[in-house]
Amino acid sequence: RQARADTSMGKNRIFPNDPLPLDILKQVDVQVKFDAREVQLPTVPLTNLSAELSINDGLLVLRPITLKVAGGDAEGSVEMVPQGRAATVKAVFKVNRMDLRLLSADLKIEGKADVDLDLLSRGPSIAGLMAGLNGRTVVVMGHGSVDNKNIQMLGGNLASGMLKLLNPSSKAANHTDINCGVSGFDVKDGMATVTALVVDTPDMTVIGEGQVNLR
Repeated sequence: RQARADTSMGKNRIFPNDPLPLDILKQVDVQVKFDAREVQLPTVPLTNLSAELSINDGLLVLRPITLKVAGGDAEGSVEMVPQGRAATVKAVFKVNRMDLRLLSADLKIEGKADVDLDLLSRGPSIAGLMAGLNGRTVVVMGHGSVDNKNIQMLGGNLASGMLKLLNPSSKAANHTDINCGVSGFDVKDGMATVTALVVDTPDMTVIGEGQVNLR
């Protein structure tokens, strides 16, 4: 039974289980400073990117990293230390006043958000790193709004329930105003547990709890 359960879990993984290319890190010594006015990504707009990369005896360090993410000032660092077939990875990032409207025109969310990430893990692959993840994440959003069509995309009773919670007195409105929102997670061994999940609107304050299994 246990073997069948493990096999099923492997098929349902979201994150790839391909081995990390750690041998390449051990074969080169590199020191690079990188500057770019604009970086084209499928969704998130990055500008004013500056980073220093060094690889020495397999140790990869990206520090400091400074950039603008969706108009918000961001800084952080990434370290990867090979340990046999696995690697220990530490990532720290802070983003101030990221414009949610610039993340994607399809989302139709307006507001500014601050993001704080402090994460540490060890594993042989992306899936292994997510399964062993430890740390915390915090996202704080100021005044903004969300297009009600985005909520309706959830479908069925879930969308109806969310609209009633967030905007019970204005069902016909095109959008829902948000006074503020906070999302916080503590992550231990791949299990992310909500420490704060609050959305405050003119009509209602919604508080949530739960877990996300990153394994």
